[in-house]
Parts: sequence; structure tokens; C-alpha cells
Amino acid sequence: MKIEIPTGITTLLLDLGGVLLNLHMKKTYDAFDKLGFANFHQHFDSYKGSSFIEDFEEGKITAATFIKLLQKKCNTNITDEQIIIAWNAMLGELPLHKLETLQQWKTKYQLILYSNTNAIHVNHLHNYYNQNFGINNVQNLFDVIYYSHELGIRKPKVEGFKQIIETHSLQPNQVFYIDDGSMHIATAKALGINTLLWVQNGPFYE
Repeated sequence: MKIEIPTGITTLLLDLGGVLLNLHMKKTYDAFDKLGFANFHQHFDSYKGSSFIEDFEEGKITAATFIKLLQKKCNTNITDEQIIIAWNAMLGELPLHKLETLQQWKTKYQLILYSNTNAIHVNHLHNYYNQNFGINNVQNLFDVIYYSHELGIRKPKVEGFKQIIETHSLQPNQVFYIDDGSMHIATAKALGINTLLWVQNGPFYE
């Protein structure tokens, strides 16, 4: 899948999980199943999840509260660390060739990251970035980073896209948005943003 950026684009708006970072959702589903939380997949996906998961990804509850709510749904005597390991199991690799592409894009475009994520995942990812790419290497490639738990809005809600556009005085027709979620893409497209629906594990180059 070749990425062809339209002419006239000044800003690239990029999703994280499934586009830049490989995701392995089944690992988290299986991990929670082993902890006694059956059918976890019914409670969490890219668009709609159980209210406490959405609240966590919009920063409405703390990581400590989130962990305790998950523990109540698992077997007894499950530790905080077991919950964190299971929750982070979905997070895969950021391939080097994607990092190199971002470095090339940074010389031509404003790069904005917009991700549905949460405090536990971000902490894990920062440690991963630092260990594999050097301190703040990945984070510094972006002009701005928007995480849903900090923004207070989870995709595909339109308010998040509008806030980013207004904050940076962006012209939607000069923005190119890449995401692996069709509902997220539909929201952006309705605002006049150029979009690309990404297929995970495809080649990543311009």
C-alpha cells in the first residue's frame, strides 16, 4: 500500500496504533481471558467500549481507578502489575522504516499525532521509544501530539478534530489524515480533510 500524499498538503495528521505502531489486540484479549475476564474483546475496540474504558481513554478516571475496575472483573488476587501487563500486551513494535519515513516527512510537512490512548499505554510507549530509539526520539518528530486522555475526547467524536483544526488554524483541504479506523476516517472526511484508510502491516513509504 503506497502512500501518495496529495499536492497542496501542509500538515500530516497521523494515528498511532495500527498505523505507526503495530497492534496485537488478541494478545490483550487472551491475557485478560487468562486472568478471568472472559470476552474482553466485547468491552474494548477502536470505536466503542465499556464506559469505564472510554472514561479512561478520555482522562475522566485515573490509572489507579481503571486498574481496580479491571481487577473486579478478573479472578481474585490479581495484582496491579498483572493488569498492566495484560493491558499493554496489545502494544507492538514501531518498525524502523516507519521512523525513517517520519523523519523524511518532517522536512516537508507539519506532523501532528492524534491517538486514542491512555496514561498506562503512553508510559509503556515512552519507555519503549527511549530504549529502542533514544530519549524522546519518536516524540520529537511530531510538532504536536494529541492523546485522547489528555485532550479529553476520543475518536471518532468530531469535537477532537475540530479542536485540532481550530487550535492550529488549519485549512482542512491542506491536511492529510492517515488512520486505520473507518469511522475515524469518516469523521475527518466530513470536515473536508483529505484521508487515507490504512491497512495494518502494509508497507509504509511515500
